[in-house]
Parts: sequence; C-alpha cells; structure tokens
Amino acid sequence: EFLTAFAVPSILQDKRGNMWFATFGGGLLKRSHAEINYSVNRFEHFSSKDGLGNNRIWSLMQDREGNLWVGTYGRGVSKLISRTYKIFTKKNGLSDDFIWSVIQDKNQNIWVGTNGGGVSVIPFRNVSGVHIDKFPTLNEKTGLADNRVYYIYEDPQSNIWLGTGGGLTIVRYNQ
Repeated sequence: EFLTAFAVPSILQDKRGNMWFATFGGGLLKRSHAEINYSVNRFEHFSSKDGLGNNRIWSLMQDREGNLWVGTYGRGVSKLISRTYKIFTKKNGLSDDFIWSVIQDKNQNIWVGTNGGGVSVIPFRNVSGVHIDKFPTLNEKTGLADNRVYYIYEDPQSNIWLGTGGGLTIVRYNQ
C-alpha cells in the first residue's frame, strides 16, 4: 500500500471535497471527492516528475481562489494551479527552502513558516509569481522567538500566531 510506505505529515480536504495527502518522500496524493468510497484505493499521484518542487512535503493549504500550496522540505513552496506549478524558493524571494507551514491571511497574503529562515510573507500582489528579490521576512532579528516556524495561525482579530522552536510569537497585524 502506497500510503503506508511514507510518513503523512499533512492532510487537507479541499473546497470540492477532494482529500489531499502530503507524504514525506512520496509526493502528493489526491483522492477525488467522487471516489471517497473507502473500499476503493484510487489516488492521483503528483510528484517532482510532474513539476512539484519536491516529493518531501510537510504542509498543505488551499487559498481562497482554490489553488493548493504545498510546503516542501528543501525546495520551497509549490503553488498548484490546475495541473501546473509556480515554485517559490530562496532564489525568488523566500527566506529558506525548508517549509513547515503555510497559511493565507484575511488580506490574501501568504505566510510561509520555514526551518531556519523565520517566516516569509508573499504579498497578495505577488502570489501570481511576479519576481521580487526578497519577500518581507520576520526572523529573530525582527523579534521572532526562533527562526524555526512550525505553525502559523490567524485569529479572528487578525493577529498572526507563530509557533516556533523557541516559543510563541504574536504578530499584531492591523491592515
């Protein structure tokens, strides 16, 4: 069984009811909403051969437009649009290529928690992939408890909570 061969660090049900499974080494698996009959084991497989940044995946997030964001371990974030990928890495603005978490805030900015580079914020105007040298970054120098950001959460008051290797950081976000 494919799913038992790899760790599954993240699971997401998208807006259409499809189930997505991030694997650490086996890429991304999708189980169609139409096939959520648990006696049938049919998965669509997405991998680096298809354009995914890396087959080692830690996190999944679906944005408001329905695109899937895939946080990889070593090759940044892959944005899946239909069957094509836009890959964000250190080369085009992220603070690190090892990604633990990804969220979209109420202003549609994408927050990317990394394994040593703090958190990068991809401004909404850049989610289409417009090149900029470096995305805004929060790190230890700017007050972050630790540069390893494992979890990101936005509360109803738009505060951003960052679970880091050195404790909790709260970003008061008033825009």
